[in-house]
Amino acid sequence: FTVNVKNFAPLSYLLLKKFRYAVRKTFEKRYLKIQIGEWFTMTEIKKCERCGKLIGDAYETNYFAYIRMKYCSDCKIQVKREQDAQRMRDLRRKTREINKAQKEQLELLREENEMLRLRIIRMRENM
Repeated sequence: FTVNVKNFAPLSYLLLKKFRYAVRKTFEKRYLKIQIGEWFTMTEIKKCERCGKLIGDAYETNYFAYIRMKYCSDCKIQVKREQDAQRMRDLRRKTREINKAQKEQLELLREENEMLRLRIIRMRENM
């Protein structure tokens, strides 16, 4: 099997042309012009989920830190406080439930010990 290089030249040119066309169309579809005159993709612009303020774009920070961002710096503090408060409320509620269950168990054990103590006393009297 032999390959003629001359036959592949138009094919590679055609593939390159199609690739350039596809890249240009993708570029035109994904990118939009913003008022400040810079190019951004829709997914690369993030807004705060709480207040809607612009957080930034993927080019300003580390990409992996950027994809985790949900809130602006002001809202981040408030959200953290709210989450901490909710976590502590849940922890206190669970602790109260555990303490209540332990107190009930302790009371049952005391009653059982008292009954067993009385039973032992009666058995000794019958001997």
